Amino acid sequence: MFQEMASPKSRKVAKQKTDDDGYKLMKVLFDSISTPMLFLDETCQVLAVNSSFTRNLGWSQGDLLGQNIRQLIHEQFHRDFFQLQRSLSRDEQSWQQDLEVMDADHQTCEARFRMQRVQLNGQHVFSISIQAKPAPAMARESFRDMDEDLLKLTPTEMEVCQYIQDGLTSKEIANKLFSSFETIQTHRKNIRKKMGLKGCKTPLCTYLRVEKSLPGNFFYSNA
Repeated sequence: MFQEMASPKSRKVAKQKTDDDGYKLMKVLFDSISTPMLFLDETCQVLAVNSSFTRNLGWSQGDLLGQNIRQLIHEQFHRDFFQLQRSLSRDEQSWQQDLEVMDADHQTCEARFRMQRVQLNGQHVFSISIQAKPAPAMARESFRDMDEDLLKLTPTEMEVCQYIQDGLTSKEIANKLFSSFETIQTHRKNIRKKMGLKGCKTPLCTYLRVEKSLPGNFFYSNA
């Protein structure tokens, strides 16, 4: 009723406030994700980075915003990255590839890049999440320190757990893993069973965040 009686000017103000609130919420969610993420425009200039990216890789937002992503990728992988980005612009919606990411001290680390093309305000932009791959010694250390419940999980179930801990929904995880919603739901059921949560009302996300320390496949070491 209020919207029907409101003047065009007041409706415009209300819409602007809704848009502003939506943007603020999106920014809060973006910064709360523990996985390093950034957004690029079609020329591969950095539009936004989240706090996990700057915290774990040492770059400041001022170092990155408006800059080309090439400074974040080892030069031997530039050709692969830009070829994949161009193919994504033309045909595909998403891809993943192992590349080497560079921190602010120009130290490199092998990482899995996941890029997805999205449309924002009529323009194509690209979201990228970066999952570090631990060195063998780090992996051995992680497995040695893992509790028995985590050792029961398959590598895919472990990856699903990491995304659940990040707060992603089953649909979002399915998109990340190029899988189906039903498959992710099956993984969740198997994880709950292996964690001893079958028949328990405790949310899996809460349990993983509070009770379990997942191995450092993502950039968690400085979190």
